[in-house]
Amino acid sequence: MPHPRLRVLLALLFLVAADALGAARARACSCVELSPEDALQQADAVFEGRVESFVAHNMTERATIHVTQAWKGVDTVEVIVEGPAQTSMCGVGFSAGGTYFVYANLEDGVLRTNMCMRTRAADHADEDRAAHGAGVVPVAVVNREPSSDPGGEDESDDDGRDDEPSEEDDAVDPGGEDPPPAARGSTGGCATCAAGDTQPASAWPLLFAFVLLRRRG
Repeated sequence: MPHPRLRVLLALLFLVAADALGAARARACSCVELSPEDALQQADAVFEGRVESFVAHNMTERATIHVTQAWKGVDTVEVIVEGPAQTSMCGVGFSAGGTYFVYANLEDGVLRTNMCMRTRAADHADEDRAAHGAGVVPVAVVNREPSSDPGGEDESDDDGRDDEPSEEDDAVDPGGEDPPPAARGSTGGCATCAAGDTQPASAWPLLFAFVLLRRRG
């Protein structure tokens, strides 16, 4: 039989070990893991992205994430997410440059997340992608100043085309002051012939009257 003192020593060691184990369990994060479908339904925002920067302050960490694809509640390329800074408090433990699949809720205008919401490193989110399908890639909105004359460029092109000489403008109007040489030759020749034919016809009465006057004289 063990010595009485030895039994007391073993009992004390058992109690110390049990107390240490209980303290460790108390410090560890404990929560029921959600399925991808339940996590999507309960979250206000679901997205995947890369951590650009993060800071920890007063047991809270804040991560700035560049969103690569989103499934719910996100339409910008950059979001800020807050959560517990300690993994023992179910914090995600973001790291700069790391990629994460994030489920977050909107609280007081701030997106907050933790491990119990199923937020995890992207390398461990194959089940989530398979359950949710392809996400939407957010597009950054570029503000463009409106043009003072939306149709100005087109109108200037039209005016330019109107100012350019055309083949019709190069052609001379036959009824103008300076007709083509071919027209002058044709029309002028006919006018000259008509004048030549009418001049002798108008001279005959004069000659006839001159002859009668001489005979009477």
